Amino acid sequence: MIAASSLTRFLCLAVTLIWVILLIRVILSWAEAAGWRVPVSGPVRAGHDLIIDVTEPMLRPIRKILPPMRLIDGSALAAFVVLIVVQQALHC
Repeated sequence: MIAASSLTRFLCLAVTLIWVILLIRVILSWAEAAGWRVPVSGPVRAGHDLIIDVTEPMLRPIRKILPPMRLIDGSALAAFVVLIVVQQALHC
């Protein structure tokens, strides 16, 4: 029983971490839409690229299913819904 509890806590932590990284990606996309440009190089660029690399494998399949929207990335919204459902299923 203790192992299951530890696994659940680990999964809850992982889902929360993914949720935060996805939120950062959404905020970055809003900043870019408002005119902010990612530097060509440096730590900000490296962080930006890392966020994209981590979230893109999760968002790409959703984009194949959902039609594109104007200002809102529907794939990110759908991913948030899936993560919330997973959190509820795990009782996080």
